[in-house]
Amino acid sequence: MATLRLGDTAPDFIQDSTEGKISFHAWAGDCWMVLFSHPADFTPVCITGLGKTAATVRSGFIIDPKKVIRTTFTYPASSGRNFDEILRVIDSLQLTDSHKVATPVNWNDGDDVVIVPSLQDPAELAQRFPKGFNALPPRGLCLLGAARRGALLSFFTKNPYRAHHHRSRLA
Repeated sequence: MATLRLGDTAPDFIQDSTEGKISFHAWAGDCWMVLFSHPADFTPVCITGLGKTAATVRSGFIIDPKKVIRTTFTYPASSGRNFDEILRVIDSLQLTDSHKVATPVNWNDGDDVVIVPSLQDPAELAQRFPKGFNALPPRGLCLLGAARRGALLSFFTKNPYRAHHHRSRLA
């Protein structure tokens, strides 16, 4: 089996399902998808996944509406999956796809985001962030902390801008 990597187009396949035979790409339509795969054996931890997803889980892929693999994750059979993290990553991908921002470590919807370093034009900054942003003095390596998380720090280079907006307010 070929290795699936970030940025690859997710393979299309025909699969028997509770809805009959489906073609994955046609079934997915223009939605974000989380595809789980696992070996044929079942473990007690995999069975706990039934309560969250109605499927057992070992590896997974987050696939965007263009069928591009955006995230891969694999857990050992002894460890349960963090579905809140999967949803957090989807929120981050959707936000960063639609705005020129990046999400720092431990980001959650509503937390500070970082404006991408390539966005330096003051007019575009004002247009994209009409409610404002915090411009931090450029120091080569800036130390940014998420205000609501106190001790959590993240390192970013070059970019002197940070925006604090809830996703719905960025649009």
